[in-house]
Amino acid sequence: RWMAYRGSPVKLNTLLTFPENSIMNQAKNAQYQPGCQYQNQRIAEKRNCRVNADGFGVAWYTMEETDVESCVFRSTMPSWGDVNLAELANHIESPSVFAHVRAMTSPGIDPVVGSVSIQNCHPFKWKSFTFMHNGGIQYFSRIKRKLQSMVFDEFYDMIAGSTDSENIFA
Repeated sequence: RWMAYRGSPVKLNTLLTFPENSIMNQAKNAQYQPGCQYQNQRIAEKRNCRVNADGFGVAWYTMEETDVESCVFRSTMPSWGDVNLAELANHIESPSVFAHVRAMTSPGIDPVVGSVSIQNCHPFKWKSFTFMHNGGIQYFSRIKRKLQSMVFDEFYDMIAGSTDSENIFA
C-alpha cells in the first residue's frame, strides 16, 4: 500500500496517522481490498493482504527551493509500532509526501523478490527522484539478470536491496 500527497505544506501525521483511512491504519487492518484478478488464488490472497507489517518508508521534500533531494525514513518495523515515525510525523511539514507500507512477496511466489530488510523498504530515492511500487513484477526472478545488464553503472550502484521495485527504479 502506498500514498502520495502534493499540495499545501502539512505535517506528516496529518496524512500518515490521523485520518481513519490513513496508511498506518490500513497497514494493520486494511478494509479496502482491491479486486485484483490473478489466475493463482494464493497470489491473489497475498497481494490483497489485510496486514502490511514487513516494513515501511516515508519520503518528503523540504520546502526550501535550494534543497531538491528528498528526505527518506525507512524501517523494518510495522509502521503503527515505530515510535520514531510517530515522533517525526508530529514535527515534519512538507508539501510533497510519499509513504509505503510493505507486505513482502512470499518466497513461494517469487524467491528473488526480497526479504524483510531496510534495503528492501520503499520508497527508494536517487538525487531528486523518489520511487515506490505496489505489487510485483511477474516472473522477476527470470528477468532480473537481463534487466540488470541494461542498467547504467551509475544507477546499478544505487541498488542496495533485492526487490523488483528497486531494480525497476534503477
